Amino acid sequence: MYIVHVLQLLSVDFSYRDAPQWKQRIAGKSLPMEKFVVKKTERFFAQKKMLVLPAVELLYVWNLFKILGKKRELIQNMYKIIEKALAKLDANKSKMLHIHFLFCDIRILECS
Repeated sequence: MYIVHVLQLLSVDFSYRDAPQWKQRIAGKSLPMEKFVVKKTERFFAQKKMLVLPAVELLYVWNLFKILGKKRELIQNMYKIIEKALAKLDANKSKMLHIHFLFCDIRILECS
């Protein structure tokens, strides 16, 4: 089980390292999602290989919070997830780099 977990982490690491080279330009512009992914990979390595709520951030970028907002139980569960991440981040803030970026990301998600 441990070996599988290590292999998955290595796979993520290699994928994140290769992500910027796959960014394409169409008519002289790159796609917003590709810009988002490149910035997240840069932040991933700057923060000692850690991201806070990457799946929730994708939901936000894809504008799915409007859809989730139509069902009260879905948005309440999302809010609980965000609050747990904020509490965890607050408890470990002395150990993390770029903590202000992480707090801002979580606050944006929380207010959405």
